[in-house]
Formats: sequence, C-alpha cells, structure tokens
Amino acid sequence: MDDDADDRKARSGWGELGPKWITAVATLITALAGTGFILGRSTAPDRGDPGRGPDDTATVTVTENAPDEQVGGETSTPTDPAVHWAGELTFDSNAKGYNLDVLPPTHTAGRYVEIFIDALESHGDAATFTVWKSAGVPGKDDCAAAVADEGVSRINPVVENNHICGRTYEGRIFRMTIVATSGETQVDVVVWK
Repeated sequence: MDDDADDRKARSGWGELGPKWITAVATLITALAGTGFILGRSTAPDRGDPGRGPDDTATVTVTENAPDEQVGGETSTPTDPAVHWAGELTFDSNAKGYNLDVLPPTHTAGRYVEIFIDALESHGDAATFTVWKSAGVPGKDDCAAAVADEGVSRINPVVENNHICGRTYEGRIFRMTIVATSGETQVDVVVWK
C-alpha cells in the first residue's frame, strides 16, 4: 500500500505543476516578444519616437529580410506593427501586376496595379494614386491626404526616385518609391494597415 502512495505522489508532481509551468513559460515568451528579443530587434520599440506621427506610425519604414516570404524576387517582413506589407516589387513586361491588399502582394485576376512601359495603372479599381509633390518622404497621413485630394487611376510617366502615394481597393494607404526604371521597374513599397 505504501508503494501506491509513493507512485501517486511521483505522478502528481507534474500534473499539479503543469498548468503553472505553462503559464510561466507563456508569460516569459510574451515578455521577450514585447521587448523585441524574439523579433530580432536590437532595442525595444520606442513609442515616444519623434519620427512618429499622431497615429503612431513611422514616417520611414525599415524592412528586414525573412527567408520564408518570396515576393517579386525580394524577401521582406515588416517590423512596424502598423505596416500590412513592405518590400520591393519588380514590374517587367511579363508581369501581370500586383494586388496590394493580398499578403504577399500577388497578381489577382481583374484587380491589380501594374507598370507597363512607363505608366502606372490600376485595373479593376485596385488602387488610386498620386505623385508626391512635396520634399521628403511621405508617411501614411501625408499619403492619405494627397491621394484624397488628387487620386487618379493612371500615372504617366513613372519617374525614377519619385514617391507615389495611393489607396488600395480595401482602403489601405501605401507609398511606392520608384527605385529603377531601366528594363525592369523596381519599386520599394510600404502598405499600411
């Protein structure tokens, strides 16, 4: 009978502590993720950053490469929680364009944006856009205001180093920066949530 009592004690140790250990480990993981440790940041996110606007989005978004997301020949994962997607897209004569509401941006029949020859065009109401006419790099609020005032479905010509602000079919604000226009057109894109 003493052997049964010892077996019950040995088996009940983890059974009683299991939920407590799971809670402790989950709390530790949450704390590490909050400080940026798990996400690969060298510092915790700073909510008081002077480069942030009133809606707490960065005016300039930096992306890091992640090997599991392949888009337009480049890999990218946004580090800013206010960013839906950020990375580089390639438009060439064989490409069918991209739907910026889809993660990652891919071609969808009937609704996409494309750069063909030297014009940026929206198909199926995929987006409206405008060329940024002020100095500096526009942030989310800047782009939202610009496209609300002057949004069109076609921009011609697409010029290297220009910033283009836009709004997707689902209402996401985005910024395209034209990186290169010789041969294939390379575009750096930030799509905000």
